[in-house]
Amino acid sequence: ILGDFLQENYVIAPGVQGTVTFSTARPINAAQARTVLEYLLAQNGLAMVHRDGRYTVLPVAQAIPGNLSPRSGNVPPRGFEVRVVPLRFVAATEMEKLLAPFVKQGAIVRADNARSLMLLAGNGADLSAYMDTIEVFDVDWLKGMSIGIFPLERVEAMTVAPELEKVFGEGSNSPLAGMFRFLPIERMNALLVVTPNPAMIEKAREWIEKLDAGVGGEGVRFYVYNLQNSRAERV
Repeated sequence: ILGDFLQENYVIAPGVQGTVTFSTARPINAAQARTVLEYLLAQNGLAMVHRDGRYTVLPVAQAIPGNLSPRSGNVPPRGFEVRVVPLRFVAATEMEKLLAPFVKQGAIVRADNARSLMLLAGNGADLSAYMDTIEVFDVDWLKGMSIGIFPLERVEAMTVAPELEKVFGEGSNSPLAGMFRFLPIERMNALLVVTPNPAMIEKAREWIEKLDAGVGGEGVRFYVYNLQNSRAERV
């Protein structure tokens, strides 16, 4: 395929061998032949890497180290390669979790939160599928959402948020399960509530006020008394 049909220079790494039987019902063009070859190699744990004007066929585990540099943008595929995929709305580590069920083992090279990008490895067909999947998930999840911020007076936000998740979270048995997202803001001791239904913001406020009531009425409060005639250490 590489030498006779595609007229490409190629090298087969030592130790790569085996027999593959493949047939087509109709003639295939050059682009289809390249895809077929990548498929056959992948089924046998192999890959073809383009470097210095030639393809090298080698085990997929040896494809990246010392052979590949990341590529970005809408460039035509050249066999097995590493692509840089910038993200707009979703953190790289979160995208890594979302992609895990849809990609092959070893496809995610790195998730970089600092630069908001991912490094993905695979052949042309695999990378195309991965990037289509990223496009589905990399959306502005706050678009069309209603948001409320509720400061707490008596209870810490980090304590209330898990309690609300138990009632309204995706894993609860409530009819409102999955309608809310509760994000604690520790610095402000407040809760950020996100919901697709504006009417649910008031429902969230009611529950937050109930949970913020504390235990035993008003709960424990602290007062400061400035001494006038003695030292605080003595009192």
